[in-house]
Amino acid sequence: VTPHRPVALGEDPTFFGRPLVEHAATDNDAVLGGLVAGEVPRAWRSWLVGVWPETAVTEFRYPVDALKIPKDASVSVRVTYVGLELCGLGGDWEELERIQLPTRMTANGIEVHGFLQPERSTRSRVFDIPPQALAQDVLVLRIEPEDASRVSFVCVPFPIADLGLYV
Repeated sequence: VTPHRPVALGEDPTFFGRPLVEHAATDNDAVLGGLVAGEVPRAWRSWLVGVWPETAVTEFRYPVDALKIPKDASVSVRVTYVGLELCGLGGDWEELERIQLPTRMTANGIEVHGFLQPERSTRSRVFDIPPQALAQDVLVLRIEPEDASRVSFVCVPFPIADLGLYV
């Protein structure tokens, strides 16, 4: 995510190597209608999304020791993928219709969920983290589209509104 600090010498000032934080396009009539009707929770009004092939894969890293997970405890991840009803583009881009690519999640290389197909509605889902993924020092949750080379401003992996670990 774009840092809230001055750019360091040698750092990419455009941040093409980082996911973008987007907000619901209130200049899109369908999106605005849902907001005005109170159908969109505040937590779903912005999200993290890769819009360049370099940012197609998003990784979240958690130090396993710092999580203080009890032995033999099961760990789940709750993720809210933004559906097509919210991530539509606005303004001059609206007629392009955003495409979401099938997207999957892995934990330290072990599949958490396979490639899911895009859905119309935003919703939260809970998936179990495989116990063998927690045997390493760092838990890396990797969210990736089926074909990263297709990622663009119009064709994106699933946008992520919320992600959390639960014991």
